[in-house]
This record gives sequence, C-alpha cells and structure tokens, in this order.
Amino acid sequence: AMTSGRARYQDRRRQQQRPSEEGGNYTDRDRIERAMEIIDGLESWARRTHSSKRWRDDDDDEDEQDADDAEITSDSDTTKGEDADIPLNGVQNPYSRRSSFRQHDKARDLDVEVYNSILVAYSREQSGDNAADVMRLLDRMERLAEELDMPSVRPNKRSYNVALGVISNSASRADTSLAAYYDGEGIAEDEIGSEGSEANATKAGTQLKGGKHGSNSNNKYNKKNNQKFNPLYAGRAAESVLSRMLANSHRPDSYAFASVLNSYQRIPNGKLDAALAADAVVRGMESLHLHDKIDEPPDVFHYTMVCACWSRSGHGAVAGERCSEILSHMTERAQGGFERVKPNIRTFNAVIDSHAYNGRVAEAEDMLLSMVDNYESSAARSMDGIEDDQLPVRPDSFSFNAVIQQWARARTPEGGRRAERILDRMLEFHHNGNADVRPDERSFAYIIYHFTKGAGRMAPDAPDRALKLLRRMVRMFRQGYKELLPAYDNRTNPIFAFTSVIDAHSVLRRPDAGIVGNELLDAMTKLGGSVDALKPNTYACLSVLYGWSSCGSVDAGERATELLRKMEEDMADVAARTWDCEEEEEEISIMRTTQRCYIL
Repeated sequence: AMTSGRARYQDRRRQQQRPSEEGGNYTDRDRIERAMEIIDGLESWARRTHSSKRWRDDDDDEDEQDADDAEITSDSDTTKGEDADIPLNGVQNPYSRRSSFRQHDKARDLDVEVYNSILVAYSREQSGDNAADVMRLLDRMERLAEELDMPSVRPNKRSYNVALGVISNSASRADTSLAAYYDGEGIAEDEIGSEGSEANATKAGTQLKGGKHGSNSNNKYNKKNNQKFNPLYAGRAAESVLSRMLANSHRPDSYAFASVLNSYQRIPNGKLDAALAADAVVRGMESLHLHDKIDEPPDVFHYTMVCACWSRSGHGAVAGERCSEILSHMTERAQGGFERVKPNIRTFNAVIDSHAYNGRVAEAEDMLLSMVDNYESSAARSMDGIEDDQLPVRPDSFSFNAVIQQWARARTPEGGRRAERILDRMLEFHHNGNADVRPDERSFAYIIYHFTKGAGRMAPDAPDRALKLLRRMVRMFRQGYKELLPAYDNRTNPIFAFTSVIDAHSVLRRPDAGIVGNELLDAMTKLGGSVDALKPNTYACLSVLYGWSSCGSVDAGERATELLRKMEEDMADVAARTWDCEEEEEEISIMRTTQRCYIL
C-alpha cells in the first residue's frame, strides 16, 4: 500500500511539472487556472457542508418538537443519544455530526482573501484582457455568499478596488472581453452600470454648479450629431463595481472613483458618451460626500480627468464651455475651503487642450497668454518684495505645444504665423527665468509641416519660412537643446522635417531647390553621428535629387550625378563589408539606389 501510494504521488508530481519541462516556468495564466481548480474544490466542500448542515438543522428542529410533547427519561433513550454517531454496519453516516464537522473544518479555509489572491493575480497578468474574468469572479463570490449564507466569502473593499484596477487597465482595448460578459449573459444595455444603487441615483439627479449638460442629454447629442452609440463597457462595469461597494456598506475612497474616471478616459472612441458619463460620476461623488456616504470629496485629479474626457469628446462648443465651467467650479470650491480642489497645471492644460483640439484655438491661445501674463506679473511683484497670497499656475511646454499644434493644423493660411508667434512667446518665456519650459522637436515640426504640407504650403514665402525654422532648430540643437532632435525613436521623426523643406522648394520649382537640398543633406550627414535617425537614407537622397531635377540650374545634372555616385559607392562599401564577414548578419545600405534615382 505504501509503494502504490508513493507511485501515485510521484505520478501526480510529474504531471504538475510537465508544463515546466515542455516550455519553461508556468505562465501567470497557468497559475491562475491551477488556483481556480483549488477554489473549485474548496467551494465543493463548502456546498457539501451547507447541505449537511441544513439537513441537521431540520432534524434538530424535529427533535426539539418531539421533546416538547414528551419527556425523555429512559436510559435507552439516553444511550441512543450518546451512540448516535457510531457507524452502523461499519459504514460512517456521511451526514453525522463528526463527519460534517470535519467537512466544515476544511471549508473554513475558504474566505474572501482566497479570492482576493486570484484578483491580485489577474491584476498582475498583462498578457490578456481580464476585466470579464474579474467581474465573473465577483459575481461568483456574491452568489456563494448569498446561497450558502457565508459572509466570509463576500467581497470586501480590497476586492472591489483590485477589480477596479483591472477594469481600468483593460479599458483601452477596442475588443474588450466585457462585451461578451454583458451580451453573452443577456444583460440589457440600459441595465449596464445601472444597479439601482445610491451612486447612480445621486449622479443622475445632482447638477454641478453652473453645469448645463447632464447625463440625461446623451440621447439628444447622439441624435443631433448622428453619433453611433458606444456601450462603454469598461466604464459601466467600473460603475457597477462602485455601486456594489455602496450597496454592501463599503465607503469608496478617492482611488475607487479615480479608477472609474480613468476607465472612461481610456475607452477608445468613447467621445461624448464617455465625457457625459465621467461628468456624472464626479457630480455623484460630490452628492455622496454631501450626504456623508463617502469620506473624501472629489479633488483636483478627478476634475482633471473629466476635463480630459471632454477634450477628446469631439464636440467643440460643448467641450470648451463645459471645461471652462468645471474650472470655475473648482476655483469656487477651493475658495470655499476645499484646498485639494485647487486647479493645477494639468487642469489648465486639459482645458487648453479641450479648446484647441475641438477647433476653438483662439480661446486656447487667449487662455495660454493670460496664464503667461499672470505668472510674469506675479514674478515681477515678487522681485519688488510683494508676495501674492496664491501664486498663479505657471504654463509648461505642453501648454504651448497644444496651441502650436492646433494652429499649425488649422486650415487657414494664417495658422502658421499664429503658431510662430506662440513659439516666439514660448522662447521668450523660457529665457525670462523658466529654464524647464523648453521647446522640443514637436514645437518646430508642427509649424514646418504647416508651411510644407499643410494649409500654408502654397504661400510664396512658405519654403523660406520653413527653411528659417529648420535652421533655427539645428542651431539651437548645437547650442545644447538636445530634445529638438532626440536620439531615440519618437512620434516625430526628425528626418521628415529636413526632407519636407527640400520638397517644398522642389514643388514650387525654386531656383535654389538643389542648393538647399545639398545644404540640408550635409547637415544631416554631420548630425547623423549623434542622431541615428538623421543619417541620410534613400528617401533623403531622393528629395535632394528631386530638388536638382526641378531647379533648372546649369550644373544640376552634374550635381545630381555626383550624389548618385556617392549612393553607389556606399552600396559597394556595404557589400564589401558583408562579403568579408560572411558569418555575421547581412548588412543593407540605407542609401541604396532605386529606379527613381536614375530617372531623376
């Protein structure tokens, strides 16, 4: 018997170690699945215990009723009661008190922390979308607590907070698993996130001071703009978890509400629906704190996230106006004693971005310049020995770049000039003692794009303005502004700024197109030693060849042929190095010639 038991143990160990032998260590998903198998066994024990306990309770009720009718005084009855748990015919009664006690003793290992360990594992697992799994696990805990009357497995505050974190992290997925969770289980869309709790009731009925756009106006805006309804599964699931917390007398903290708002903020293509829902969450948070249902009122981070949702709503007039109302409301609450509501630079940036991104660039510029003037006036008074009670918020690089970007993207020819003025104001603000407010590669690239590819490209002086900006950027880079031409991969590839300026001269057939192309190609060659992205490649050489072919210069053919020979020599050198080092990976020239090169 000992030998067979040892053999079974070794077989079981080999089965457990098989995934490690085949593919290395267990993945996080494998560990979660094995842990769920253990929980299934514990739940099975708990249900057996519940069934036997209910059978014993019914039997005890019948015994008590018989005892009231007659007194039990005989010795035989006493002996019978003492020997009730003795096995009959050598078989232990599965519903006896001793057996059920042992089952209950094993079932006591199942509590809320066992489930919380699974929730934490889901929060650490990054390979998939675990939002639906987390919601199903919460449903399972609540269902088990209700059916078996086991308060020990009911979700606690930690359970809900971890679940909110998982839902928030997966909200940016377009193909969210929550769609299958809701649609697959037959939950109607109008029931999603509407659990009947006090949170949803208060958020629907409480208006922010000065607000004009409540959550009940969602259908109105959707009909007016023909906007397709987005279910917002992640945000509504987060609100559902928040509602469960309130229903179970758990007071959500600021982190819980921030997770809900972050879910709405990260939903792709949430647009107006997400903005309205986030706005309603903050208004509900205010009402809950007013009625002493939560301990902390909304702070600056909650309002800032709502402004960020509005800035991406795609509704210019509504978004800018609403963000301005929220900013005024925050200022009033801060003056009323809520110090943690005072707007910071992120709040102002969200409001500026909401104006600029939604087509109200002039309002965004006015707000930015007002911030600059207020801060510089306060700094001047401080130099004179007059200290303000509250220092105004200082704009940062994002504040300027947000306005520069939207002016550069404007479909009007004067957009580039307005963007240039903002860039000049930014540099002036930088040189006036704000060393950390510095331009980056986007500050120049947006304006260069406007004069070369955007609405201002047809202006006669557009190539000259773009070339002047590019020379200024290169000069500042050599003076130490390394962020203007970053050495790492970035959204704005610096080589496109050079090639777009060359192309702008070539398209208009400027006589200096070839000369400008050669100048910028030499600059790229010198800068390529420190910035890999600026090493001349086939695309850059094609732009220079196009410049020589369109400039009409007498020596254009000779200069173009000279560049073509350089490209061929580079290809030959790379081929020779590859031939000498056969064992290494084949190297490919970034200046390889194409058919288009010879045509030009």
